[in-house]
Amino acid sequence: MMDSEQKDTDPYKWPLIQAVVLQSIIMTLAGLIFDMGECGSACFYSSFPFWIGVGIIAVRRRKRPTPTDILFMKYGILLTTLIGVPLFLSVWEKKGVI
Repeated sequence: MMDSEQKDTDPYKWPLIQAVVLQSIIMTLAGLIFDMGECGSACFYSSFPFWIGVGIIAVRRRKRPTPTDILFMKYGILLTTLIGVPLFLSVWEKKGVI
């Protein structure tokens, strides 16, 4: 009876679990590319803006995230990776790092 009355009041729980699972899949796939770890490193560094954005959302809207916030938390890691990895790789190439 206690379980049926108790609601899951944390709106961030499942979007964050989904983001962590999606990031794990992306990092695993990036690690399988044979390029001396360049793509994996770019993928790792491009995830930081996503997690900073999630932290800002969590601090500013603790109890009531908007539907857009939830959407960003679920799929934002995919967007930041798709944009960030090519940017990191091109900058590193121009600087002569890779």
